[in-house]
Amino acid sequence: MHDRLRRLGVSPRTLTMERDAWILVQVLYPDAVLPWLRSQAAMLDDPAYRDLYLLTDQAFDWPPDDPRIEEVAQRTLAWVSKVYAKAPPYDASDYGTDATAYSLVVNYRREASPGWRRLMERVEELVTEAGLAAGRRRPDA
Repeated sequence: MHDRLRRLGVSPRTLTMERDAWILVQVLYPDAVLPWLRSQAAMLDDPAYRDLYLLTDQAFDWPPDDPRIEEVAQRTLAWVSKVYAKAPPYDASDYGTDATAYSLVVNYRREASPGWRRLMERVEELVTEAGLAAGRRRPDA
């Protein structure tokens, strides 16, 4: 996975954080590592996701009021909406773990930069407004 991300042009800083995230996943969700790796690989096959991943990497250096954050957040919402139409979002209870462990994996790098923090906050706002918040399932799922 790291070789693939490196070839895409992901920064060394983000590669290090990705490595740390996978260590957390291995410790907290050992049964989920392979399915999540497969999922990540499949998402990276999607050009729209790859673009969003690279833009998110760049957003590390953006100030929190940079207008590009709103653009990336809106594009992320569009991508999530497309994916959500095919399958419900991940639910932490699928792997029998507690909310604290899930929060640790999802939020551990939130404070790494003001740009990332604002981007994550804005995406969460948009996803929640659209009724697509993580941990919620479609009524028909």
